[in-house]
Amino acid sequence: MTAPAGDPVARLLDLEAIKQLKARYFRSVDSKQYADFRAVFTDDATIKGTFASGSDIDRFVADVADRHAGAVTVHRGADPEITFVDGDTATGVWAMFDLLEWQEGGGPAEYPGFRGFRGFGYYHETYRRVDGKWKIAELELTRTRIDPF
Repeated sequence: MTAPAGDPVARLLDLEAIKQLKARYFRSVDSKQYADFRAVFTDDATIKGTFASGSDIDRFVADVADRHAGAVTVHRGADPEITFVDGDTATGVWAMFDLLEWQEGGGPAEYPGFRGFRGFGYYHETYRRVDGKWKIAELELTRTRIDPF
């Protein structure tokens, strides 16, 4: 972690707030609490590298809700590398794992005949403080492996 000149305790608190933000991202998507999921993003957030990439965050959240309907999901992130750009902006890279299993009717169209998959890769993100709270402003998912089952 690199931090601009300033209070190192405040920077550690910011670091913890970003980690908590990402934890809310994982919990809210897996528990299908989509209002909470939407709340982790800035209003102008951009998404890349997912099935629902684009710049309309509300459409992204709705697409995630539709895709996860009828599925049990597990999303995990580890090994965060957070770098502070300035007092209200930071970037991060997280190793990720996800497991999605559809209970009825099989999985998504890109995996015909499979009922789910395990995925691995990295989240590359930009965080911005908005009204005193850290939020995800940019998210790019780079997958390194997908194992359909």
